[in-house]
Amino acid sequence: MKINGQSIPAGNKWFLNCLLEAVAILVPFDPNVGPHRIFLLDTICDVKVPAESRELAAKLLGVVKFEPIIGFLSSRDSIVPSLELLSLMKKSILRNQGPLMASVIERDNWKGVFIESLKAYEEEMIVSLQKILLNFSQIGNTLSSSEQILSQLELLECTVRAKRPLESSEFIVKTINTFRPDKICQFLQGHSHAINIAASSLLATQMQKTDFATYAPLFEFDEKVDGARKSAFQMALAVYCGRVQEMR
Repeated sequence: MKINGQSIPAGNKWFLNCLLEAVAILVPFDPNVGPHRIFLLDTICDVKVPAESRELAAKLLGVVKFEPIIGFLSSRDSIVPSLELLSLMKKSILRNQGPLMASVIERDNWKGVFIESLKAYEEEMIVSLQKILLNFSQIGNTLSSSEQILSQLELLECTVRAKRPLESSEFIVKTINTFRPDKICQFLQGHSHAINIAASSLLATQMQKTDFATYAPLFEFDEKVDGARKSAFQMALAVYCGRVQEMR
């Protein structure tokens, strides 16, 4: 990591935290982030720095506008989202609903407000957001990793509901003789129940916003398919059917 072209000593958390606090003191809060506070945002986006430093950077940056965040992220080659970055984006999108809404985003009713807030943004911004949220690389098996996966899946579903379906290849790919589940479908089983439910809900929403026929091969099983996989995909199908029934 660098600031003004100068490298920061690797692994020196104390030095980094002091530097973050110094930047926050010397440069006043700017809802547009600004060039002199971009270091705070850069730290939040760097999964290689300690979580404590990312949390401090997020606290010092404050709730800023979404546009400069997505603009900064779009200029980077590849962003591996951290919990701190996901939380910041969520708060930034909700900031137009007032400071109260931004402070209670973890309540169950935040999704509806979040979806409505997303509708105000250009599709290009939503595409950039989806690209970041679809990056599940470098995620481990810790509790925080599970929280991150769950958050990414929930936010992805919000983008699909609000503006733009994902590419079908994020769920299913065609092989030589058949189709096989891919990417997001890996979260339908083998993870926490909350993640399984979130993945099922995302797949159901995707089918609602596009068409069922494209994804129908996911639910065609032969005797070689194990019971756990059948149950996982049947849960997603049940969610989809339930929603279709409610719409009638």
